[in-house]
Amino acid sequence: VTRLFVIALAFVPFFSAQAQLPQYHAQVFGAAQGIGSGGISDIFKDRQQFLWIVNNNTLQRFDGRNVRTYPFERPLKQALCDRDNRIWALTGWQIWRNHTDKEGFGEIAFDTTGGSYPVALFQMPEQPIYLLTLKGLFAWQEKEGRFERQPGSPPRPLSYTNLWRFGTCGTTIFYHGGNGICAYDIVKNQARSLPFKGEVPYFQALTPDLLAVTNYNSQSFWYDFARGTVTQIDPRRYGVSTQGGAFGITGAAPLGNGRFLMTSRIGTFIYDLPNDRFSKEKIYAAGKPLDLEDLLMRVFIDENGTAWAHNVNDIAAFSSLGNTVGLLRNYHPEPPKAWSNRTLGVAEDDKGNLWFGGAGGFKKLNLSTGIVTPYPAVDGATDRLSHPSVRGMGYDGRYVIIGPTDKGVWLFDPKTERYRRPVYASDSVRRESERDFIDHLAVMRNGDIVVAGRFHPYRIEAGTYRMDFISFPGDNRNMNVVFQDKKGRIWLGSHGGVFCLDENYRLLSVHPMEVVFCLLEGENEDEVLVGTTKGLRRVALHPDGNRTYAVPAPLEGEGVTTLLRDSLRRLWLGSLSGLYLANPDLTIFKKFDFADNIQGLVFNGSSGLKAGNGMAFFGGINGINYFFPEKIAMDDRPLSVSVQSVRVNDRDSVAWWQPVAKFVVPFRQNTLNFEVVAPYFNNAGKVQYRYRLSGHSDDWVNIGVSNQIRLADLPPGDYLLDVAASITGNVWHQAQNALQFSVLPPFWQTWPFRLGVFAALGSLVFGLIRFRENRFRKQQQAQLELEKLQNANLLYQLKAAQAEEEKRRALLEAVENQRKAAEAKLQSMRLQMNPHFLFNALNSIQQMTLSGNGDGAAMYLSKFSKLLRMVLTHSDHEQVSLREEIAMLQLYLELESLRFDDTFEYSLRSCCDLDEDEYKVPPLLIQPFVENAIWHGLMHKEGSRSLKIYFDTTPGDRLRCTIEDNGIGRAAAQNFSRNGAHTGTAVRVGSERIETLNQQYGQNNTIEIIDLQDENGMPAGTRVLIEFD
Repeated sequence: VTRLFVIALAFVPFFSAQAQLPQYHAQVFGAAQGIGSGGISDIFKDRQQFLWIVNNNTLQRFDGRNVRTYPFERPLKQALCDRDNRIWALTGWQIWRNHTDKEGFGEIAFDTTGGSYPVALFQMPEQPIYLLTLKGLFAWQEKEGRFERQPGSPPRPLSYTNLWRFGTCGTTIFYHGGNGICAYDIVKNQARSLPFKGEVPYFQALTPDLLAVTNYNSQSFWYDFARGTVTQIDPRRYGVSTQGGAFGITGAAPLGNGRFLMTSRIGTFIYDLPNDRFSKEKIYAAGKPLDLEDLLMRVFIDENGTAWAHNVNDIAAFSSLGNTVGLLRNYHPEPPKAWSNRTLGVAEDDKGNLWFGGAGGFKKLNLSTGIVTPYPAVDGATDRLSHPSVRGMGYDGRYVIIGPTDKGVWLFDPKTERYRRPVYASDSVRRESERDFIDHLAVMRNGDIVVAGRFHPYRIEAGTYRMDFISFPGDNRNMNVVFQDKKGRIWLGSHGGVFCLDENYRLLSVHPMEVVFCLLEGENEDEVLVGTTKGLRRVALHPDGNRTYAVPAPLEGEGVTTLLRDSLRRLWLGSLSGLYLANPDLTIFKKFDFADNIQGLVFNGSSGLKAGNGMAFFGGINGINYFFPEKIAMDDRPLSVSVQSVRVNDRDSVAWWQPVAKFVVPFRQNTLNFEVVAPYFNNAGKVQYRYRLSGHSDDWVNIGVSNQIRLADLPPGDYLLDVAASITGNVWHQAQNALQFSVLPPFWQTWPFRLGVFAALGSLVFGLIRFRENRFRKQQQAQLELEKLQNANLLYQLKAAQAEEEKRRALLEAVENQRKAAEAKLQSMRLQMNPHFLFNALNSIQQMTLSGNGDGAAMYLSKFSKLLRMVLTHSDHEQVSLREEIAMLQLYLELESLRFDDTFEYSLRSCCDLDEDEYKVPPLLIQPFVENAIWHGLMHKEGSRSLKIYFDTTPGDRLRCTIEDNGIGRAAAQNFSRNGAHTGTAVRVGSERIETLNQQYGQNNTIEIIDLQDENGMPAGTRVLIEFD
């Protein structure tokens, strides 16, 4: 079954896909650009190249990047731009015109009394703006600022006449009147009419005597007023359609020499009026037929030669191939007509056909018919191409040589469409070549074919087609491209550089560099241009040594894949980032992007060719670009750049559509923001701007693609703002009129103010002189009295100073006395504590001695003496370290434990990360609270007795001491106190001591005593918390 299937495919004829090389290529603008859809009824351009769009109740202005919308209360019947670049609009019976000194439109007064309702606005060469009404014709009088009735009696138009049912040519207007279609010459006051029944949606005036009329059934008619005839325009008669008689002409624009570009319901045509002949034109967009072509209407051609047309939703701008880049893509979804857009390698035969490699096989383009014939690879075939990827293409006069990336070279006979293999010089050549990856091949001037393979270069001998290796040092460096210069030298580009061979395939030179994509002869015969992965290189051959140069930006670092030179010696470069055009010196480059209709950013290696008809072809990953290279201008088309608005101090805005002589701003409104616009519809994002502010600096300032100029805090003066725009940055287009403006000086810098100041100063000086003379006389009389008063005052001040000094000394003495008193009080408190402690200690020693415990008394006395030394040492210190205080507490607890025969347990410790030397505490402040816990909390308790003393820090980094016992609690201790027990006056003294410290040093030391309870609510001890700053 498989064999039968393969044989069947081998004899299936290849289908041809109609892919005419269209002469018009369109860009489409619509909702994606912010243009309103659903009601576009007309488009036109003004003198500054802005595109205006009539859309239901709005008039929109489009510059290629931004849309500015002007709403109206009623639907727009018509809008136009006059010779003075003013925009007129007609809504219902109201007439509007844009303001020249601010944003928006203003209504033009018009008296409709007596039924003079407006129907159409129009302007003819060397004529004013005319208004056609139901009661006659009116002309705009600029000086009077109003419309005035004109002599003559044009036929009355129908009330529903609109811009589609109205046309002009020369001095003749065409419209639908009560007796049919009317032609009225406004200069000759001559009216003619031809009958028509029903409503007419479209008028297209070709001459003052010839009108194309289309009705709602899409039937079109010639209205020949010179002959007085009406003739249907039948597309079958003109050979442009085989179905029906509905032509549906919707637009006509003059091309010159009696030729017109026409849109219709069956496509776009060129109509040759002298020969009465229609020729079909195809409009393509993005390489495919324009989908909305049969819906286009109201076509016009701007001053750049671009045709514009629209339907109700979108706008199409299309240019002829003469000065634009064409794009060819496959638009057939299924085989056998479908072919791959990916194009690699190209060759031309002697029959006017181009042969392209690519994915899926190869294809033939017939330049005379525009037919593309695909030749797909047949998987598993042995008698034809079986590998789908083809990169090398050539033609030697007999065969099309096909170089796939696997399975070996094929020779294809275009006459018989049969394949054959080369004659292999050996089995080794056959094995290697049929597994090799072929990137490129070229036919030499002697008829040999040189094949660039990944593993080897090969030579296919002319005539015999014998294929053999080309051997030289480095021949295994993955050859990518081959080229022969005018001297016959053969250049091979590889992954390691460029190899130069003579015509006998002997190595002449090696030029190491990065991966090479393409080669082309330079400006002289000893120079070769090399496209590499990192840019464009020049290889120059010199007797004293070869040299390699890098061509500077913008190509440095970009992969250059294809090179082609046109007859103007300009260089065309396909790259991995777009298509470039360079001048012969390679100093100026122009880049083409998607708006220029290129197939994509990536162009494939060595896929460029200039055909015999002068057309250049470049293949890429998404189609084939074609164009006449000499017709593509290096310079940008002129841009119309202008200042559109100014914003003062980031607040109010003033818009100018017409040149303004000069404007003036006050001193405090000297920050200005200017909006600069240069309409450009290919790719508005490429427009660059710059400005020069004369009066401030004579240098041009580039602001890139931003169209906003901000001038902040301008000093007073007169300024002249020049603006310019460019596409490439090489050629700049300057605005015709510079904008003049002035910043007024502040009032204090004006001459009237200065003169007033000078006069005031003069009067003041004169008055001062007279005043000084009078005062001098008075001063002489009062001098003695003044000296007396001064002496008295001096004596008074001296006494006051002495009194103040005495007062200050008294205050200092009072402060010092207060400080000493506080210190004495603290010392007193410490002295109050020491005798109490000594009394208790000596009493303990006496009890031990009387009880006969001599050893205990001796140990107690030793520890007591040590503690006493520490107490005496620290009692005069305001603060001691925490370590020293803990040591005194430890001795004290040991003494109390001995005294009570170890009847209570205690623990004294600090937090593990607490630095005991860093923190300072008042000496002997904690001991009284410990003593109180032992004597009044623990000693009256039955059972286990425990005391815990713990030092740590609070979250605020304050030192905290916690003293906790499990004694009887403070309430029970008070009962014992009433029974005569000692209550511990040291605790009271300690609290007063802390309060005194806080007052003297501004500290916030605190004591908190907490009564502890067990789970039954019974007293379970006391906790004392002392916090130190």
